[in-house]
Amino acid sequence: MRSILNLYVFHKVSGERDFLRGRSSESMAAELGIAQLLVGPGGQELHAGSLVFSGTGDAETVTKAEEILPGVIGRPSGVASAAAAFTQKTQRLKVVCGAWKKVDRAVSKELRQAVITGGAELRITDEPFISSLG
Repeated sequence: MRSILNLYVFHKVSGERDFLRGRSSESMAAELGIAQLLVGPGGQELHAGSLVFSGTGDAETVTKAEEILPGVIGRPSGVASAAAAFTQKTQRLKVVCGAWKKVDRAVSKELRQAVITGGAELRITDEPFISSLG
């Protein structure tokens, strides 16, 4: 972090191979008052040292952002990375994750996208489970 006329620039980089998810970080950064937020490429694989996010703000704003933004990005990124690791190990099988249905609605959409980003499916089949009998 460095100071430019009482504004601070901060960066977060990936410490390991990961998938980046969590685009709601942009709206959270706006609420915090972060200027010039740059978020790494969502839905793409990151390598160690890749930019996750960076931005500028005053000392108080940057301190809050450094506490809050990693969690906003980390949860869906972790889900995407875990789904990717699992689907890569089971290449011949269709991997389905329905656990997103059991979480709070406020995060379920983001977690569904994270599962898809990681290469897993949300449903066992796109066909109806029950059909009419006549």
